[in-house]
Amino acid sequence: MNSQLSLAQVRAVLFGYVNPANANDPLFLSRLNQARERIINAGTFPGCVVEGFFATDTNGSITLPPHAEALLAVDVRGWPTPIYSEFHRFTPVGPGLVRPEQQTGAPFFDLGGQVCTTSDIPEGSSGKIRTTITNAADAGNVNRYFGLDQSGNEIVDALGNRGENVTLVNPSVDTTHTFSVITNVQKQLSKGRQTVSWLDGTTPITLAVYQTYETNPLYKRYQIGTVTTDTTYGSRTIAGKCKLRYQPVIAETDLVIPDNMGALKFALLAILQEDGVSDSNRATAQNFWGDCFRLLDQQHKAQRGGARRTINWNKVSSRNVV
Repeated sequence: MNSQLSLAQVRAVLFGYVNPANANDPLFLSRLNQARERIINAGTFPGCVVEGFFATDTNGSITLPPHAEALLAVDVRGWPTPIYSEFHRFTPVGPGLVRPEQQTGAPFFDLGGQVCTTSDIPEGSSGKIRTTITNAADAGNVNRYFGLDQSGNEIVDALGNRGENVTLVNPSVDTTHTFSVITNVQKQLSKGRQTVSWLDGTTPITLAVYQTYETNPLYKRYQIGTVTTDTTYGSRTIAGKCKLRYQPVIAETDLVIPDNMGALKFALLAILQEDGVSDSNRATAQNFWGDCFRLLDQQHKAQRGGARRTINWNKVSSRNVV
């Protein structure tokens, strides 16, 4: 997630397109993040694809990190490997339900939806959830955990609302309820990372480590089966190209993606027009978006290598085909 632009640099150049009289108008950050979300979700522009290296968990799956939205391409031990959609196993020509122990690295199955932890409480197990903070300043923040108890019933609070609030304590605090599954987590922006574990008796087993900027952590997960680390490739045994997940910029030192000032300018102008009420405003907004994506496409084209794939076909007479 590299960029040559910080929020402070973008603000200094482009604030005039939102409020020329006030560089610190909160509307600037709101519109800039709107623009970035639209651009990042629209395509694989420069900066919108990240590389990752993965290891399978005990369930034969990989969970993407918080900055990655989806796998676009992957190889295992140097071999390109197909990625099938969540519906592939359910099609008439699909493989049906494939157990992780039946897989040896190909293909990848998108498990559909998203999960809120990088690993799960083992099936048939349950325990309280422990949150451990790394910065004492986060004590007093509130996390809310959603899920099922040891009997499979939904966790609810004293008011009957789904989930349980946990007020953070330094260094750690446990939930009141016992969980067999965590389905969602809500947290506040934090000063430090937070480790979430389940208690197997008195032993904490890590489920996730939440970054400071995560507030509703959700991750994409893929089933691949057990893949042992290859001695040749080491930590790069499973390598993937991932679609970048949109994350808002907040601090002036945050890096801005895409790092294309011209494209960001046209995106801000487009959003300004979208806030208008007339058809002419909407038409003008579409023109500005066209200019924005044209600049991004030009940047993308300029950064690509010049090699082109060629495919050689051997002509075979129909009389030789059985």
